[in-house]
Amino acid sequence: MRGADQYRFVQGPICITIKEFVRGNAHTNGIESFWSMLKRGHYGVYHHYSVKHIHRYVNEFKGRHNARPLDTIDQMASAFLAGIGKSLRFLDLIGPREAHAAADAVETERLNSPNSCRRV
Repeated sequence: MRGADQYRFVQGPICITIKEFVRGNAHTNGIESFWSMLKRGHYGVYHHYSVKHIHRYVNEFKGRHNARPLDTIDQMASAFLAGIGKSLRFLDLIGPREAHAAADAVETERLNSPNSCRRV
């Protein structure tokens, strides 16, 4: 069984519209911490998340979030061991040329729209 039951997470309704962030042992701290780390990675490291690869970014930060209690050497060892036997071919990463042509067309249309903000 996957999901919260597998890890015995506390689940319960929280109503943040009335500034309720904790109810018993149910709270929003964990998810807020995760999203904060993901957003810092977006703004500080990657600057752009590709929709095609969003699952890769989320998985990377999921690993970082779960490795927080470990010391630096254990974090490095965990990251190294997780990569053994795995590979990502460049062609698998970038996908077929048709996908690039379609993405370029969408980006060009977005940049040429009158409502776009252009960076100079």
